[in-house]
Amino acid sequence: MFCLLKEKDPQRIHPLDLEQWEFYVLLTRVLDEKVGEQKSIGLEPLKRLEVERVEFGKIGETIDSKLS
Repeated sequence: MFCLLKEKDPQRIHPLDLEQWEFYVLLTRVLDEKVGEQKSIGLEPLKRLEVERVEFGKIGETIDSKLS
């Protein structure tokens, strides 16, 4: 799971506001296969993998579906 605070205006940032976040779900297996020992990844390279952007309320459901 990757989380990105997408609000750019420092005056408006409110970390508890879930609308300001983007959530991405990706199996660890896929990340290991594609980037190996790499310790960091940017958003664009992440999007080229089998990542799925999901709303906060659907995170659990999405993870469950990827694991089954």
